Amino acid sequence: MLFPLRVNRWIAAAVLLVAPCVAAGCGTRPRPAAASDQATLQVYAADCDANHGAACYELGEAYARGDGAAPDAGRALPLLRRACALDYAGACVRVSQITETEDPGEPTSP
Repeated sequence: MLFPLRVNRWIAAAVLLVAPCVAAGCGTRPRPAAASDQATLQVYAADCDANHGAACYELGEAYARGDGAAPDAGRALPLLRRACALDYAGACVRVSQITETEDPGEPTSP
């Protein structure tokens, strides 16, 4: 039995979003419990340098959450943007969430 066209498109989109994640080894490395877990963060940094979007995302999330320290959007955003550029869809969503919540500052008068 064939699925309706709308369902087939959804399945195709899901496969296209999941395939890069599976290829990059998503879920194969534990998330750091805290930023003080420097060994895990170093592994993520090395994998991110090797253009693994999932690793860039996890490293960026560690900084965004502030694991073990105050949250640091200045360090998180470039990593999350890189993960987004590497087609890690969750990172694109997270970038928009972070940038929407940043304080835009005082409005300027004309």
